[in-house]
Amino acid sequence: MSSEAWVVTCAGCKCVIVCFACDPQSEHGRGAVGPPGDSAVLQCLCCGSTYRYGAKDIVRDTPRRNPACQRRVQRQPMDGALLVAASIVAAIRLRGQEITRSPKLVAVVNDSVLLARTVMAAIERDR
Repeated sequence: MSSEAWVVTCAGCKCVIVCFACDPQSEHGRGAVGPPGDSAVLQCLCCGSTYRYGAKDIVRDTPRRNPACQRRVQRQPMDGALLVAASIVAAIRLRGQEITRSPKLVAVVNDSVLLARTVMAAIERDR
């Protein structure tokens, strides 16, 4: 099975990202040689930037990450920070209580993750 798709090169980080998936049967049936659309607005999974790409930008190729792109690697430590921060908040809120799977436990964990993400987003904005 081929991993080819209709792709664009991200204007932000230069990674090659999927624009349209390929459906060989559909493409064969309509005799198309070009992409299924003439433009697309895409958000890059790597850098998070959103751009509109025209038909001239859309090509058939294999999606791949730009070797020079380090954005995803830089975000990974924040995942660990999120885990630690949410765990501390949840532990403080649940101190002295028995830890068993319950609606209260799920709610406290969800609230703790939301609080940690809010703090991390504020830190990112202030950088």
